[in-house]
Amino acid sequence: MGELGTRSMGAQAITVWTVRGVVPHPEGDDVTAGDDLLAGQVAYYRRRAREYDVTAYGDLAAARARINRIAAVLRPDGNVLEIACGTGVWTSALAGVATAVTAIDAAPEMIDIARGRVTAANVRFEVADVYSWQAPARFDTVFFAFWLSHVPASRFEQFWRQLRGLVAEQGRVLLVDEHPDVRGKEAYAEGSGEIIQRRLADGSKHRLVKLFVHPGQLQARLHQLGWQSRIRRDGHDWESRRGESHPPPLAEPDLNLSAHPAPIVQPSGLRPIRQ
Repeated sequence: MGELGTRSMGAQAITVWTVRGVVPHPEGDDVTAGDDLLAGQVAYYRRRAREYDVTAYGDLAAARARINRIAAVLRPDGNVLEIACGTGVWTSALAGVATAVTAIDAAPEMIDIARGRVTAANVRFEVADVYSWQAPARFDTVFFAFWLSHVPASRFEQFWRQLRGLVAEQGRVLLVDEHPDVRGKEAYAEGSGEIIQRRLADGSKHRLVKLFVHPGQLQARLHQLGWQSRIRRDGHDWESRRGESHPPPLAEPDLNLSAHPAPIVQPSGLRPIRQ
């Protein structure tokens, strides 16, 4: 997938994963990333909702074009669940290729913006915390963008067990996230490998989880839980990943996409995005 040279969306490295089928905790398990921190993470995104599009995407028109292109390649078809939908930029793209989309987010302010942006008849929004949400049914595709890196190491295995229960037989998990090469843009709390400190435009300070895992390491951990994954790089900043919940024989890896991308280097002079 080609690079889109926007000032924000083209500044970082993303990975696009396809995941098939069931992960011990990744390195960086931090016992302090508990319920209070996760509640603070939700509070951060509630407060950031109005400025999110500008600070995360920069050139929103260019970002939409890139997102639409990625969605067309991933083809998240059937009945789709989007986790942590945020302001609905990805939701809009999903609606164009899916039969139906259920989009959830724990921040009501994000959902309000998303509802105003996406009015497609095949989309339903719900304010929900994925860790406690009771799904009405299984989904053909589960999608999330820039969410996995906000899952604490201590909840990593639990989260992938949840995904197993959310995906229909022969279903897929699709995700997009930043490459660990951009880890340097974050300010980590002293002594922590996954808790970062951020400041919003209003001056408020927040602590939240941002855990970068190298694609190859993540693929290996998913493999241990019975998942197979495929990966492709988009430009210098994102990776996308995708897969199916039905685990094929582990001795026969899916080689459609490589889970070990070429080295990704952050271009100099470009402003890092914050997802």
